[in-house]
Amino acid sequence: MLNDYSVEDLDEVEAKKELIRLNEILDRANSDYYNNDAPNLSDSEYDILKKRNSDIELRFPNLKLQNSVSNKVGSKPSNSFKKIKHSVKMLSLANGFDEQDIIDFDHRIKKLRELFTRLNIIKKLDNKLETWHYETLDETSRIAKEIKKRLT
Repeated sequence: MLNDYSVEDLDEVEAKKELIRLNEILDRANSDYYNNDAPNLSDSEYDILKKRNSDIELRFPNLKLQNSVSNKVGSKPSNSFKKIKHSVKMLSLANGFDEQDIIDFDHRIKKLRELFTRLNIIKKLDNKLETWHYETLDETSRIAKEIKKRLT
């Protein structure tokens, strides 16, 4: 099985065969998961195969398939799924495989939180609100200190 070879060991012929094989597996997995509500791969198996596909495409960009799974996001969801609206944007771990991936995700979340906090502060300052609520701010952050200074 080609999957036994590292991406670095593949030649162009093997890489093309592997991309076709991975595309078939991942397409079937997407359909089973999204349309049939019957996943045939675990999340980790899926992520490993998708990463392998991506690694091969990076190494052999000229071999990327027109219908590559890397050009798709999931599949059309089943009509049996209820639509829900999230009150807060759902964030993705983006296929975390190790501790560093988790640390990077946490760092992205903290940056987003700080950005949203700053935007909220700017909005409140622009509206010249007479009352001020900053209990969600990290008391030690530079922006929290600046706000306290301006308000007192």
